[in-house]
Order: sequence, then C-alpha cells, then structure tokens
Amino acid sequence: MRFIFDTLVWKNETVGPIPLLAEDWKYTPEEDAYVFNLAEQSGTMVSR
Repeated sequence: MRFIFDTLVWKNETVGPIPLLAEDWKYTPEEDAYVFNLAEQSGTMVSR
C-alpha cells in the first residue's frame, strides 16, 4: 500500500529517521516541540 501524500520523515529501523518532506529538524525542550524545516519540492501542487 502506498500513501497519497509524503510524510515529514520516514522511520528506518537500522539507520534512524530519514528526511522526506523535512529537510532537517530540531527538538526545542523549552517548548517540548520539534521544529521542521521543509525541503523545497518540485512536483505538482495538490489543491481544490
């Protein structure tokens, strides 16, 4: 089964997270949140 949309990162059991839509990310402990920087995509935008 394939997804319709890509995800931010892909979980790989052997090497850890692999970036997909996210170019990179960092954890901010003071906000208890992750900040993702999105990669520029060259594809077809999906909209209505």
